[in-house]
Amino acid sequence: MYETTKAAFLRRSNNRLFTNVFKGDGLHIAPGSDPLKKHHYPLCNNISLANTADTRIETDTLTQQLGDRQFDFVYASNLAFYENEPIEVIKHWLEFVVSKGHLVFTVPDEDLYEQGNFPSIFNNSHKKTFSIYKQLSWSGKHYNLLDIIQKLNNVTCRKIELIDSNYDYSLYGKGVDQTYNFADGVESCIEVVLKKY
Repeated sequence: MYETTKAAFLRRSNNRLFTNVFKGDGLHIAPGSDPLKKHHYPLCNNISLANTADTRIETDTLTQQLGDRQFDFVYASNLAFYENEPIEVIKHWLEFVVSKGHLVFTVPDEDLYEQGNFPSIFNNSHKKTFSIYKQLSWSGKHYNLLDIIQKLNNVTCRKIELIDSNYDYSLYGKGVDQTYNFADGVESCIEVVLKKY
């Protein structure tokens, strides 16, 4: 809950993200009730918001709203799992990124968030599960992010990281959504930063 704001506070010590990625004009895709806030990112000029019709990230809806506009960075928090083909959505997001700009997105880690349950017991909208890379997954709807990134053209991966801030591993598998309460500051996602050539 409020993963965008949570991430902004928890990443303040990472100057590389703040000074090299979140700068210039940005786009936040489907921000819901938790949009990127310009005052969290001092090098941002403007942050545009692209709302979609529902929890699915509809590529035609984005094109209708944005046309051929491009941005220095595009941000999407925990959205790719709503799509049946996440790689096509990620490719579409990259169309809105300028050359030498960045795409930043997060997805839930299948082990930390789903905890061996699919469909998810915490969010029944999830269509896929994700890991950075594993040879064998318990989920029949699993994607390795490294496999997805290898299929993308004209990008370099600047960062891929399991984010487990404040995660209590002793609660793993006990049916607790640790991310639910904002005040706990718990994250259970994978963060990806791609730079477009």
